[in-house]
Amino acid sequence: MIFKKAYRKEKTKDIAIVTDQGEYPIWEKDFEKYFSNLLPGDSIRNSEELVMLAVRRQIKKSAVKKIAAGNITRNALVRRITRERMFNVYPEKVEVEYVVDKLERAGFINDSAYARRFIETATSKLWGEYKIRAAMRERGFKGEDIDASLADISPDWYSLASQFCEEHPDEPRESLFRKLQARGFSTTIITDVLDGE
Repeated sequence: MIFKKAYRKEKTKDIAIVTDQGEYPIWEKDFEKYFSNLLPGDSIRNSEELVMLAVRRQIKKSAVKKIAAGNITRNALVRRITRERMFNVYPEKVEVEYVVDKLERAGFINDSAYARRFIETATSKLWGEYKIRAAMRERGFKGEDIDASLADISPDWYSLASQFCEEHPDEPRESLFRKLQARGFSTTIITDVLDGE
């Protein structure tokens, strides 16, 4: 890999290193540490290091963008970023986890708070436990986080199912049974509610 030039990206304040194989934006501190002594035409001996630094910078940029776009779990964030092609490579999971760990320690990612918000929103839509669990697994929550959040909030499944039935007073029993099942309530809860127990 041959060094051509380096320039400061005004918008991000990073340094872009231009080579015969492409442009690699890296943080200024990394440029000063590893590449500031290069002259046009020099061979970049540690080209793998340059690509890795550019990928690590891109991982952070991608993670921050995804976090800013809305609620996302740590697992989902790692999974999505490892599938992104960056500078002709896919980032190593360990590199993604390194960056995501730093963001989590800084408070940008909080799966517990997100889980509580998700459960509160789902119960306001009168979802049952099974539907909530399935939706949370789909969003990347770990099983133990789901269990802990549900235990912490402890939704009243009977009351939620009853409220749904009250909102549909003219619905036949069989139809209510199917609809409550589709909303994720257990057969026991549905039977108790429909039998008025």
